[in-house]
Amino acid sequence: MGSRQDKLAFLRRVFGAISLASDGVNIAVRCPNSKCGSQKKGLKKLSIHIDKDQSHCWVCGLKSHNTLVPILRKICTPTEVSEYVTKFAPKSARFLGNEGGYEPEEQQVHVPEGYLIIAQHMNSRDPGIKRAINYLKRRGIGESELWRFKIGLSTEPRFDNRVIIPSFDEDGYLNTYAARTYDKRGWPNYLIPKVDRIGIIFNELNVDWEKEITLVEGPFDLVKCVGNATCLQGSSLNEDHLLFWKIVSNRTPVVMALDADATRKSVKIAKLLASYDVPVRIMNLGSFADVGEMDRKSFTSAHKEARVWTSMEGLRMTINAWSPSSGST
Repeated sequence: MGSRQDKLAFLRRVFGAISLASDGVNIAVRCPNSKCGSQKKGLKKLSIHIDKDQSHCWVCGLKSHNTLVPILRKICTPTEVSEYVTKFAPKSARFLGNEGGYEPEEQQVHVPEGYLIIAQHMNSRDPGIKRAINYLKRRGIGESELWRFKIGLSTEPRFDNRVIIPSFDEDGYLNTYAARTYDKRGWPNYLIPKVDRIGIIFNELNVDWEKEITLVEGPFDLVKCVGNATCLQGSSLNEDHLLFWKIVSNRTPVVMALDADATRKSVKIAKLLASYDVPVRIMNLGSFADVGEMDRKSFTSAHKEARVWTSMEGLRMTINAWSPSSGST
């Protein structure tokens, strides 16, 4: 990360005149809130702790915790916000550039031995291929999805009775995969390579950061999505994840479409993204347990009706999740 002096220089550049306290870590600047009463008087009432990235205006109450992104959005260009995230934001330099001294660990993921793309063998008489195709058809996955996601099989014994969904990074290199068993006796349900998932964006090759992106739980949910989407790989999403900072730095609008029983996680992620001024909508899955159960028409309709995230929407979701009709106790 950049030095304290570099950070002070950056803040002076975007806020104008600053007052530095004797402790060397607290500064006062003019509040960027246009409705703040201190604006007309030109008073420096926004206090910023430059090591913790906490801020608070003593007049209007504008504040932020652990990041200055929501504050900077009010006065900075996207390039300046990206500069802050890359050079000075806590944890972000790890992912969004090497200016902070972080050298990303190279993680080698290899294509499983004997990998074949199922879409190239739709008329095969091979029993294993036919079973895989029938399994995918039962899940509503057809030839177009097989081509789009390069879903395949492997001759390696450990991948017997498993379909494999590969993931490619922004440069087109394999960065992970999910191998799902279609044998009821198979265990575990998924085989995934031992890589640091927080630094991986599933199928980033197909992601357009300038368009609204749908976030779903896992790869099989992703296959059923229409349009721009990626999955959380069964994990959460916070400031430790590369995906989070890519969304924040591009201010990519988000549609949350997590599993129906993941309300708490959806609320937590939506609240965090909104705190960074990222537009968020929440998709109601209706009677479906997850996006993987939905057909194209159902997904498109639910996506169109996704509600804009607000704190009241989060409260409504939480109450509904705990209501007797939801099955919660």
